[in-house]
Amino acid sequence: MKQLIEQLQTKLFTGKLNLGTRDGPTWTLYFRLGRLIWQAGGSNADERWRRYLSQYCPNLDVTKLEGLVSPQENYREYCILAKLREQKLIEQQQLVSLITSLIAEVLFDIIQFVEAKKNGNNPAGQLSLTTVVGEVPGFLLAVIPTEEVLKQATQAWQEWRDAGLASYSPNLYPVIQKLELLQGQASSKLIISLVDGTKTLRGLGQKIGRDALALTRVLMPLVKAGAIAFSPTPSPRKVGISQETGNPSSAVNNPNSSLKTEEKTVIQTAPPAASKAIINVSRPLVACVDDSPTICRSLEEILSQQGYRFVGIQDSLTAVLKLIKSKPDFIFLDLLMPKVNGYEICSQIRKTPSLKDVPVVILTGKDGIVDRMRAKLVGATDFLGKPVESEKVLNVLHKYLSV
Repeated sequence: MKQLIEQLQTKLFTGKLNLGTRDGPTWTLYFRLGRLIWQAGGSNADERWRRYLSQYCPNLDVTKLEGLVSPQENYREYCILAKLREQKLIEQQQLVSLITSLIAEVLFDIIQFVEAKKNGNNPAGQLSLTTVVGEVPGFLLAVIPTEEVLKQATQAWQEWRDAGLASYSPNLYPVIQKLELLQGQASSKLIISLVDGTKTLRGLGQKIGRDALALTRVLMPLVKAGAIAFSPTPSPRKVGISQETGNPSSAVNNPNSSLKTEEKTVIQTAPPAASKAIINVSRPLVACVDDSPTICRSLEEILSQQGYRFVGIQDSLTAVLKLIKSKPDFIFLDLLMPKVNGYEICSQIRKTPSLKDVPVVILTGKDGIVDRMRAKLVGATDFLGKPVESEKVLNVLHKYLSV
């Protein structure tokens, strides 16, 4: 995939690239002068569109947006974004981030399909490639950093594969298979309320404020035990289940029953071997902006075990937008990151009304006086040396955060 995209870049290709199989999914990638600009197709394309639109434009009514553009309009979703930009309902950086995320998810799915075929685990047949020159939207919304989005998708796939999930698509729907096997689980009530068969792993992860990888790690022990299964299509639960007892109830799809999701509680996202405690939304949310997945995972494990909620952000370009959306109570920030460094991000945080008073602790492997002075000038609260250690992390949290 990387070589193919690089070839299209070199040729300054403008048009669409169709990828698909006779029996499997099909995808379309759109290029302008060799740069990726849009995507379409794949599994759950409508769900993907609505999910990212609600993520980047949380204050907009997604259902009403559909009326902005005629159903017969070519590149309809692209045109909806154009209308939002025209009406100043979305900022340009939000627009770039939204389109980048959509393309990255499609690239992830294509990479997973190709890898499955390479390993002989894909029955859908050979992936076919066709290009159609010149067939693109007649206007350009944003120039997407193609190398970066490809790197983002590749890294996400590698982390998914390394977690032992290569044979599971994040587009699958978790469903409760054997309710009795959930009895006695520390988080059984929450799992029962969330896993209703109507949301994909990606969609369910978004609902609880976690990425699909973190959520799937939590669910996998239950999948291996036979309590939960993954379905390729929605499998809505027909019989309500009481959260008080965990037993089937006579209520069927009753909106007033106790089946309502506990939206103020989220599942812990530490690896399966860690404690299965439930994290309540009333607990502080701690964010970590660091391009290292290892640092983010280490902090997540330390904080989750203490009941804190956690969000890891590895893309420095979209860090401030994601911080605005998640509204953390505390921020750990790496200094040395590609594209945008920690000094710039800290300065932007202090200029953002909703974040300006949030404690920002700099993560650094350096301890120079110049670095400390520069970080203080842009508004850093304190410093924490790498590698991160549980005691030091908790000490600095307790120092600046009222729990």
